[in-house]
Amino acid sequence: MSKSPPYIINHPEDGSFRIGRKEDGKAVRKAQVCAVAGSAASLRIFEDGGWELRATENDQGSNIIQTGAGPINIKSDGDVNIDCKGTFSVMAKDIIMKATDAKIGDIFLHAEHDIHLQGKNFAKLIGHNTTVTANDKLITNSKGFNFIIGDMVRIHEPQSKLIPGPLGDYINSLVE
Repeated sequence: MSKSPPYIINHPEDGSFRIGRKEDGKAVRKAQVCAVAGSAASLRIFEDGGWELRATENDQGSNIIQTGAGPINIKSDGDVNIDCKGTFSVMAKDIIMKATDAKIGDIFLHAEHDIHLQGKNFAKLIGHNTTVTANDKLITNSKGFNFIIGDMVRIHEPQSKLIPGPLGDYINSLVE
């Protein structure tokens, strides 16, 4: 606990600025520095090294703006979680995502409704083993040629029972 009382600059309509912890209140994290606007939007810097930048409900939104060539960097030793109730939109010249853990570094995209991927030039899906699965219909369509290329090409149609058991088991293991 600080031995000196907090230094507070207060404006009755436009907010306050405080350096030093308050001794009263039920806050679990005590802020050492706090700037609060009249709207209750705030920046708090905590004694444990964390910080919080909070906006209040408004019609204009909030912005982080960087002009010039310098980057904005976000670095965390832990997780980064983004949760929004509306649309999450990312626009950039290039978008690069990379999972770096060779054993469990996966990228998951999950949609409760549809996923639409479109490339105006080429669309490539490359993997050591690649599986495309549909619960109802799988349609491939091309305005030009449609090639199936492989060292060995097999068509697996399980209803006819003409597929050898081990091959069917292997195909099922890829689909699961």
